[in-house]
Amino acid sequence: MAPNKADCDKLTKPYRFKNTPDGTIGIRFKPPDVTPATMVSYSEEKILEVLRNANYLHHDPKYSNEDKLHVEDKWDCDDRAFVGVAAVRFWLPGCPVGIAVGHSGNVQHAVVVYWFQDNNKKWIHKYFEPWDKKEAVGFNDDKSIIAFPLFRQDFSQESTDSLGMGLLKKFTRVENKSFCYDKGQDFSRFDEIESFLKARNFGKLPEDTTFKDLRKDYYDPEDLLLWVRQEVRRRFIDSPIGVAFGIKNKSPYATLVLWKSADDPRIWDVNRQINGEIKESEFTARAIII
Repeated sequence: MAPNKADCDKLTKPYRFKNTPDGTIGIRFKPPDVTPATMVSYSEEKILEVLRNANYLHHDPKYSNEDKLHVEDKWDCDDRAFVGVAAVRFWLPGCPVGIAVGHSGNVQHAVVVYWFQDNNKKWIHKYFEPWDKKEAVGFNDDKSIIAFPLFRQDFSQESTDSLGMGLLKKFTRVENKSFCYDKGQDFSRFDEIESFLKARNFGKLPEDTTFKDLRKDYYDPEDLLLWVRQEVRRRFIDSPIGVAFGIKNKSPYATLVLWKSADDPRIWDVNRQINGEIKESEFTARAIII
């Protein structure tokens, strides 16, 4: 699961961000009956269908002889959870979902947390374990939750109401911090990662007509970059790959964060396919996940 503080602190973060082991970035809570809404309620059956059909395997050729579902300290529970979150946000635009970090027994662990409304319009949350594709029984979410749609600074705190369920109330909402989940330290693959990004138009959504109209309103830049980050992570499971959420040109935006060395982070804009590297001054980050 997550590396210890010493592992995380080996990486210099853009904007001089420091790591935090606990907390939440927050969520934009405006349910479907509020205009303009920020989320859509889907049936639990639809959400579980997407989660069960998501591809949780890595495809890093360097580790082709390793287990595709789990490689210790390289492709593990947080990677699988983020894959599930990215899949739900794409296939079910507007669905509130996130990664929950806590403990399963005495072991630190990460799973997917998702929300849906019951017949009385009450929001219910449950946990999903990508490892065996079923409910995460006995999970204790006592560390952090990164939930989507991601909270934004121009969104009134009163409107979030912790999803109207109280789940996020126990977590401190943090700004200008990094959440570190992976301990990848292989910087020798930087050029290979750069070439991989240049060869693919990650600024364009995968082709799909399902929920196309909903995606226009409910699929955010943060969602796209989470998906991109996981696609890059699948291919380079021993290298640090981050995503930064923030503001560019006064609008919500997100970028990748790559490391050429432990003390040399680079910000990569996927909408600049040929040369995506940009300066810190071109983008204002609020939070980074690694």
